[in-house]
Amino acid sequence: MNWRPIGLIIKREYLDRVRSTSFAIGTVLGVVGIIALSFLPQLFQLINQETTLKVAIVDPHNLISSYLPADVEPQVATGTQTGLDQNPSISARIKFSRASATDPSLNDQVKSGKLGGYVVVQGDKPSNVEFVMHVKERPGVVTNSRLLLLLSNAATQARIRESGISPEQVAALFSTPSLKMEPVSGVTLKDEKAAFQAQALVYALLILLYMTTLMYGLQVAMGVVYEKSNRVIEILITSVRPIELMLGKVFGIGLLGLTQYGAWVLVGLAGFMFSSVFGGSSASASAGGGLELASVPPSTLFFFLVFFLLGYLVYAALYAALGSLVNRTEEVNSITTPVTIIVVGVYLLSMLALGNPEAEYVKWLSFLPFLSPMLMFIRIALSSPAWWEPLVAIALLIASVFFFSWLAARIYRIGVLMYGKRPSFREIGRQLRAS
Repeated sequence: MNWRPIGLIIKREYLDRVRSTSFAIGTVLGVVGIIALSFLPQLFQLINQETTLKVAIVDPHNLISSYLPADVEPQVATGTQTGLDQNPSISARIKFSRASATDPSLNDQVKSGKLGGYVVVQGDKPSNVEFVMHVKERPGVVTNSRLLLLLSNAATQARIRESGISPEQVAALFSTPSLKMEPVSGVTLKDEKAAFQAQALVYALLILLYMTTLMYGLQVAMGVVYEKSNRVIEILITSVRPIELMLGKVFGIGLLGLTQYGAWVLVGLAGFMFSSVFGGSSASASAGGGLELASVPPSTLFFFLVFFLLGYLVYAALYAALGSLVNRTEEVNSITTPVTIIVVGVYLLSMLALGNPEAEYVKWLSFLPFLSPMLMFIRIALSSPAWWEPLVAIALLIASVFFFSWLAARIYRIGVLMYGKRPSFREIGRQLRAS
């Protein structure tokens, strides 16, 4: 195999597409979308800060109002109040105030928008307390759930105090026991933060490989069909071998995809760092932390890159093989549908594997070339496979890239003279055996 013509084909495929208007538009739209996503949490937080639900509490017997906070921030936070779990989601900011039952202006304040509503506390003791909220419009689902949670917690505290239990007894009764993970002998557990970061990388790989396969794999198939339809292939095969043409096309379009993804990743990292510095750190911290590449082991990042690249190359070679079966660009979508089904199936299977990466079926399927970019990386990131297993999966992936490129090249060479009706798989098989 001569790598010089492969390099020339890679250069031609890359430069022709990188200079196109569609590539520039797609890259710019991607950058704009990533910038918007980087600042989306801050945008939501700003909107929520500007949206305040003012609620008046009409509590004639002073049953629960003293247990309600005056101001509840609209940030994601997990706290504990008298041992009862609170998980307030992002919602409107809630401000509570006291009001008298004899105040005649409450309805007018609600109608004018000065109040979001007022809650009447019914009952004469905490054990039979009930709430009735008078509103002009229903609050959002999340805000309504959070409001009910705050009122319920206040009622629970009042009932506990009514029963005569001291705050110390409440804390002892509802305190959550600690759970510490200890490895069995001969096993090393991954750090909890590193495991979380690895799982985030797994999600990134699934999304990137899915998008790359659909976007650039289809471009490979379209490029193959284009050269067949305009007879360019009849000129090219006089100077290069079909296998060299296939590899050059797959690698060239893959390099184009890496260029576009590289721009997106750089913009995304810059946006993430900028948003973290200017107001995003608190939100990230309250949410449990974001993706910090510094805490991910270098080996995980290495395998992330390897399986991402090899996964793309396997599917791109398969797209090239299928694209060489047809003669018109209109037939590309129909012929590549099986690959799309495979990609969707692998994605769904990977979602199951995330919950149990050491399942027996995951171990065996992680060696199949179509599945190993997802499943083997899940095992590497979230469990501890034997040292030889990733190496075997990588070797099988590399062999698959060359096999499908070779197969596509043979079909491509045969298809040069097969115009008109699309050949059946039986005809292709007969031609392959005869060649």
